[in-house]
Amino acid sequence: MKHSFTYNTFVISTYATLFHERNKSSELNFCNKKNYQNPILKPLNMKYSLLYNLNPADRIVGPLFQTGLTKHHAIFLGEDDLGQEWIAENHYIEGVRVIPASMFFKTNKIDRIERFKGNNYQRRMAIEKAQRLIGKPYNLFTYNCEHYANEVLNGKVESRQVATFFAIAIGALFIGMAASD
Repeated sequence: MKHSFTYNTFVISTYATLFHERNKSSELNFCNKKNYQNPILKPLNMKYSLLYNLNPADRIVGPLFQTGLTKHHAIFLGEDDLGQEWIAENHYIEGVRVIPASMFFKTNKIDRIERFKGNNYQRRMAIEKAQRLIGKPYNLFTYNCEHYANEVLNGKVESRQVATFFAIAIGALFIGMAASD
């Protein structure tokens, strides 16, 4: 399904709240513990763009595992005409995909947001590139989530995490060879 995203404007609204009471009564009896129902505050229409100050083409970086040594990279695409916010990521099973922001933030933590540094035209081109790459398969060493984010944002298919891994592996190999001599 193809989505169109707003690039320069966002629907700015305050968080709507819903007070849910288990007993459909409009009055709460605070004196009688048996009848007291604690209202639950639930945000409706959560806007992650407001919560995290996100703009389209911003990079979201979070821990991939509990150790925090490896990072997951994703791109905030913005919101569509219906107000739904979207994230593009390179998923290890599904490859490059677009998912609702609510689904992304339910399962991912954030270490940092890297702001897009280009102008509005470059921002629009980055979003279009992110969408063109949908369906491209994942490969841990040649096209992981960091490769994808870098390709979208600066045109370079590279991953510092993979480069660091290979540097450490080669260093360990040389140390192991030197120690065996």
